[in-house]
Amino acid sequence: MKRVVGLIVSVLGLCLLLSCDSEKDQYAGLGDMVADRQEIRKNIAKDNQRKKKLEASWEEGASDQASDGKAGSHASISSVVVYEKQVEIWDADSKRPIAKGLAYMNKSGQIVKIKIYRK
Repeated sequence: MKRVVGLIVSVLGLCLLLSCDSEKDQYAGLGDMVADRQEIRKNIAKDNQRKKKLEASWEEGASDQASDGKAGSHASISSVVVYEKQVEIWDADSKRPIAKGLAYMNKSGQIVKIKIYRK
């Protein structure tokens, strides 16, 4: 009798363990997916912060130009910056470099803003 009860308990325990393993396998990659999603969200947030800073600095520059009366020409240019490019500014008369800077450009290749950082 004790053997029969022991056998039944061991069979039930084995069935319980097997059923737990199958449920665990269903969620095996969930932790990795959540970690990847969080990493992507973090990268998107960094990109959005960078774009907002560039747009804010562009708006400040546009408001400075508005006081000069030159802001109308920049109204059609998109302020979303896609990439940056190193530029060198040359004097047309003497054909000599006079400054270096960083140009912010949009998808269509239009220069959105130029930041001069070295002469």
